[in-house]
Formats: sequence, C-alpha cells, structure tokens
Amino acid sequence: MKSLFTCRTLFILCLFLTFQLRLLSQSISGSTTICPGTGTVRYTFNNLYSCSNLQWDIQGGPVSIINTVNNYIDLQFPSVPADVTYRVNVGYVCTNGNGSTSLNVLVKKGPTLETRSATIPCSFQGDYTFQADVEKGSWKEVQWSTNTGWVSGSQWTTNGQVSNLEISNKAYGVNNLGSGYVKAVVLGVQCNNAPIYELTYNVTRSSDLPALAFTSSSVAGLCGTSSGTVSVTPPAQAPSGYRWYSVPANALKINGGSYSSAGAPLTTTTPSVTIQPAAAQNGVATLYVSAVYPGGCGTTWSSREISLAPSLPAAPTVTSTRLSAPGEPTEYLFTATSMTNVIYDWYLSGGTLVQSGAGNTFQEYFPCMVSRTYYCIVRNSCGSSAPSNSVTRTGGCRDDRAAASLYTVSPNPASNVVSIGVKNNTSAKSSTTSSAASFTEVIIYDFSGNPVKRQQYADVKQGTIDIGNLRTGTYYIEIKNGRIAEKQTLIIQQ
Repeated sequence: MKSLFTCRTLFILCLFLTFQLRLLSQSISGSTTICPGTGTVRYTFNNLYSCSNLQWDIQGGPVSIINTVNNYIDLQFPSVPADVTYRVNVGYVCTNGNGSTSLNVLVKKGPTLETRSATIPCSFQGDYTFQADVEKGSWKEVQWSTNTGWVSGSQWTTNGQVSNLEISNKAYGVNNLGSGYVKAVVLGVQCNNAPIYELTYNVTRSSDLPALAFTSSSVAGLCGTSSGTVSVTPPAQAPSGYRWYSVPANALKINGGSYSSAGAPLTTTTPSVTIQPAAAQNGVATLYVSAVYPGGCGTTWSSREISLAPSLPAAPTVTSTRLSAPGEPTEYLFTATSMTNVIYDWYLSGGTLVQSGAGNTFQEYFPCMVSRTYYCIVRNSCGSSAPSNSVTRTGGCRDDRAAASLYTVSPNPASNVVSIGVKNNTSAKSSTTSSAASFTEVIIYDFSGNPVKRQQYADVKQGTIDIGNLRTGTYYIEIKNGRIAEKQTLIIQQ
C-alpha cells in the first residue's frame, strides 16, 4: 500500500512539473538591439502550448504601440540621448495555468541633433556650400536633403582644422528665392550604419533686391480729384505681390483706400494701381512701392513724387533787376510771381525755351547794345498758365575812358588759343584793380550776343581758352570775377 501511494505521488509531481515547464518554456522573439532610425519592430509570442489572453507590457520608457494582433505586437522606440534597456513583457493564460515571459531590448542612443542658421542674400544666385563636421572613422556617409527647391550640386570631404575632424561639404545651386532647410544626416559605421548626427541649417533670405522702376507711362501729377494709373516694371522673378503706400496720410487714395504706412500697406498681385487725390489740393504726395516674395525676400522701397494741383495756375508777373554796376557789362535778374508746386518755363521772344525749373528767377547777361525780350509760363499737373508780361532789356557798354582795361587778351587776332591775364594797371581805380586781381570765368559771344564758348577757372591770374573750333569773325570776350566783368573785342582768323 505504501509503495502504491508513493508511486501516485511521484506521478502527480511529475505531471505538475511538466505543466510548469511548459508554462516557463514560452518565449518572445524579435530584435534585441534597436538602432536609431530602425522604425517599426515586431515582437512575436512563440505560443508553443496554445496559450491565450495575451497581455503585453513595455517597461523602460515611453514607446509607441503601432499594432497588436493575435500573438505579436509592433513597436516604435523613441530616439534616446543615451543607451536604454527596455523590457518587452507578455502575460498569458494556458490550460494548465497562467504565465509570463519577457525579452530585454537595448535601444541605442539616437543621433546628436544640431541646428544652425544660414542667411543668404536674395540677390545671390549660384552655388552655395553647406558643411557638416564629423569625427574621423565614425561615419560611413552623409546624406543631404533640402526643401528649398534648389539644384543639388557636388559633395566632397575635406580635412578639418582639428586633426580628428573631417568636413562634409555640399553645394546647392541657388536658383530661386525660396527659404527653408538644408539637412545633413551622418550615418555611422556601427549599429547597421544608423544615423549618429543630424545637422539642420535653417535658411533665411535677406531682403536686398534692387528697387522697382516706375514705367514711363505712370502719372507724375493729378489735377483736382481726377485719377491716374501708376505702374512698375515687374522684376525678372515674379513676386507674390506688390506693396503700396503714400505720405502724407490722407493725401492720396490707392485703389480707393488710404494706406500711409510701410507697416500696413496695400498689397496687390498686379504691378499697377489707380491713385486719386483725397480732395482737390495743392501740394506733393510721395507714393512708395516694393515687391515681396514668399521666402521673405523683397525689394527696397521705390518712391515717386505725385504733384497735386486744384486748378490751372494764373499767369505770373515778371520784373527785372540790374545786377551789374554802371559802366560794367550788364547782367539782369528776372523774377516771376512766387507760386508753390509749379514749374517755371522761361522763354526768349519767339518761343525758344531757355530755362525750366522750380525756381522763380532767371539770370542773363546782355552784351553791349544787345537787346532781348523774355517772358515766363508756369505749369502744374493741371496744365500751363497764360504767358506773363514780356520784359525787354539792353546790354550796357563799358566806358573805356572812365576805367582802364584790367585784363590782357593775346594774341588778337587769334586762331587757336587765346591767353588771358591780369594787367598791372596803375591808372585804374584802386577798388577796381583790387577786384580784378584774378578771374574765374571767360565767355566768348558771337557778334549777335549769343554765348559760343565758356570756360571756368579756379580764381587765377593767367589762363587760356581754346578757340580752334570757332569760325573767322568778330567776337566779344568777357572776363569775369564775381561782380567784375570786362568785355573786349576779339577777332578770330582761321
């Protein structure tokens, strides 16, 4: 009886140990070393004895569970700054009891991440080189990428300044105005050539494109509340838009609205706008425009002055003032009525325009016994005024009996070059002699009083003037120094 009991006990014990060994013999298969950039990894429960109700558990840190189906689980391990050991656990229920098993997984540290900045002028076009520093012997290759749309160029390696460093260089052909990133991924020689270093260049563009040019058809002035069109020539690379504003505030409307700040301009997709005075006014407004691109590039601001006038200007009145002293060659200053925001056009009798500008004065020399008549017309963005009154003046003549000649002119007659010098004239008045101690300008007139040759000097006592291109005839030569001017007859024989 005792032996029978012992046999039964041993049988039960053996059966128990068999079931336990079956529970303990379950295992997990899958990679035990995870390199950076591995991606999704599958771990499979080797279900040898038809166990069910699998319960997976991951220890060691955060991990992404991609999928769990039947007897396997898909995981993605994170990039870690140092090697980390994870444990993949699974619990299960079998017919002979519950059990669990695990697998240790070494996750190798991820690549060293670095970010740099690169600013490239918007005007730059051509090959631009980026570089990544790598440790000798630690890397297999460098993979470069960009989202700028630039053309991929050559890649080469050079020795660094530090003996254990090498430099991977990559050139990109900058062929647009885009910004973005350029990235270098260094693949190591260990851990299945996984990335060991990632360098990202954040590329920005500096806005230094040349200013836009206004078209010749763009209006430069507006009358009353009339409107006009202003356009610029589009740049070679089409921008995403154009920005417009004007100062002073509320002087102009641009496409019907008021925009008076570079910080809050009107943006258009076309290179032209319609401008209109906010009200009939007399003044000047300045219109500004620039082009802008998606990558942050843009042109500098271009400006155009817009003359504003409420109506046609009235005809001016012209007066004259003699500038030269009695007994001297005659110079007159003509003055027209002062007006704002107008252009003064001075005419010689007969309609010849002799001077145009914003100033309301006109100065002219009249040779001895020569008469001329001048008048003035003013104009603004509304048009031109009626002509002013005409003023006629006649040049006076020097009285050589009252004052001796102050300058010498030789040779006379002359054919090629005339020499002018200050004469040591003791018979002249002392004040006159002192004023004529030098001269600054020489003008030659034809016999009708028209200037045909002019030359300036740096306050000299001796000088020459070339007359080789003047025809044979009688001329007047005038030597000037400030308010002193002496005219002599010059005969040219060619």
